[in-house]
Amino acid sequence: MRPRPAPRDHPGVGALVTVGAEEINIELSGLNSLSLRRRLVRIPIGAVMSIRASADEPDTIVAGIATPLTGVRTGVLERDGRSVLVVVKPGHPTVTFELDRIAFPELQFDTVVLPIDASQVTAR
Repeated sequence: MRPRPAPRDHPGVGALVTVGAEEINIELSGLNSLSLRRRLVRIPIGAVMSIRASADEPDTIVAGIATPLTGVRTGVLERDGRSVLVVVKPGHPTVTFELDRIAFPELQFDTVVLPIDASQVTAR
């Protein structure tokens, strides 16, 4: 296993998403990581059941979530018995990952909603 790089801040959208051959890494920046008490969220590729993009911010999901000073809304919601990780920049499009927690019980979330910014998405 190779060493993890030093944490970086991603003030534009609150997270850097790296898609590898076996997993998706979501590295939350600075204040945006406080609500989770962690900077890195790992999702095995096999756990992703569906991916959908939306041109609009999902207002009904993020109501009541705010991260001061960053302009990015970050938090974890319980919705219909499901855990939803939300990292959203108001007015920006989003991508939503539906995850299989039955086959991957180690996952903390059923759904992950992230802002889309092509400059913040990399592939390995």
